[in-house]
Amino acid sequence: MPGCTGNAMNLTESIQRLKGVGLLSALSEDALRLVAFNCDVKTLDDGAALYFHGEEAHGAILLLTGALDLEAYVSGKPVSRGRIEAEAVIDPYAMIVPSKRTETGRASGEISYLTIDRGILRRVISEYPEVAEVMHDFIARHMSETVTEVNRIARRIDDLDRDNKTDGQ
Repeated sequence: MPGCTGNAMNLTESIQRLKGVGLLSALSEDALRLVAFNCDVKTLDDGAALYFHGEEAHGAILLLTGALDLEAYVSGKPVSRGRIEAEAVIDPYAMIVPSKRTETGRASGEISYLTIDRGILRRVISEYPEVAEVMHDFIARHMSETVTEVNRIARRIDDLDRDNKTDGQ
């Protein structure tokens, strides 16, 4: 990636940071050590793109320091989709399945980050088969929470529609 340089972070600090990644949070210390050992910390200069909308996501990105401005393109023009700050995890499911980036992420000031790619996760699962079950349980819980939240939003929309129909009569 243009503008990226390696940066050292000790293994213990890397493991602690990885524990904050939801999908990895329940992994054993040994499994996390294997992930941490295979992830390089990189930096990116202000204004440089970390990734572009539509490009393949080979893994998750853990933003360690700084902020990333997110932008989408509408009618060919960039539109802000917000900002994410340090400790955010970008595209966590890209560690498991192929996916595409849904926006462009641009450094706002210098940032540091690490990428956890699918190959690393496959290796962890092959060496620690119990990881697959732990991750399955995490994903199942997350999906259940997501469905609950979507249902809550749907009920609010239904209530608003009912209120609008009542007001319009």
